[in-house]
Amino acid sequence: MKKGLVRTLISCALLLVCCCLWMQSGLSQQPKQSLLLKAMEEELSRSMKGLGENGNPPPYFISYNITETKNIMIIASYGALRRSSSGHSRLLDVEVRVGDYKLDNTHRLRGMYDFRFPIPVSISLEDDLDALKSALWLETDKKYKAAMGRLIQVKAQKTVKVKEEDESADFSRESPEKFISPVSQIMVDKAKWEKKLKKYSTLFNDFPEIYESSVSLSANATNKYLVNSEGTVIQHGLTHWRLGVYARTKAEDGMDLYKYESYAAHSMEKMPDEEEVHQKIKLFTKELLALRASPVAEPFTGL
Repeated sequence: MKKGLVRTLISCALLLVCCCLWMQSGLSQQPKQSLLLKAMEEELSRSMKGLGENGNPPPYFISYNITETKNIMIIASYGALRRSSSGHSRLLDVEVRVGDYKLDNTHRLRGMYDFRFPIPVSISLEDDLDALKSALWLETDKKYKAAMGRLIQVKAQKTVKVKEEDESADFSRESPEKFISPVSQIMVDKAKWEKKLKKYSTLFNDFPEIYESSVSLSANATNKYLVNSEGTVIQHGLTHWRLGVYARTKAEDGMDLYKYESYAAHSMEKMPDEEEVHQKIKLFTKELLALRASPVAEPFTGL
């Protein structure tokens, strides 16, 4: 075999190996679906197959929407910690449609002003598959029974031949979408930030004219999960950080004067450093005290 051919074959083999490694690396970096999505998909499949088996009209569309929020709030004033708390919630919204895309249970009833707003329900905060599926099933069953009852009302009105102003379909058919992003999280060293905020808040101690002040940090991570029977699967998260500075004083004529400023970012790394915050609070205080000493604006009359 000629050396040139051998060299070519070796090059092709190396290229193939590199491509395989690159593809494997790319696949390994793809975000994973959370346990919440797993519970939603499994329960959706079961509900679409199981509901309507006893002769009742089956649902033609089901949608599960879960919003999960985790937050932290820290507030310090005059060198002391006023608040340090955290929260966690999961809210579920289920939509069940019975009938078909042309006419379903959401059809407007004549003579009725039907203002329906989705009221989400709280579900388990633990990543327990069975507990999550149980909550999904209970809410689906409740919404399904309500949808069947309303569809009976809709069809009863349809027996009266009255031309409707809006003859469009009750629901549009959409192409499924799939988007999976990493689950957003807030990783906060609370002890470190508590110490920082207490230090920031002491900067107001040198100004007796300011009789109320505080420095606060809020961090939120919100993740949204959506699964529906058309095949759409979405997992999307966002974090938000805010550092706030507040102060209050009183002018010589008794008028209360307030000032609030904040820094906002989508990651902790983009929050200001200590020196920047120190300088901002000094300027903030200077502006508020200047406002306190400024004369009252004269009333304006005429053109």
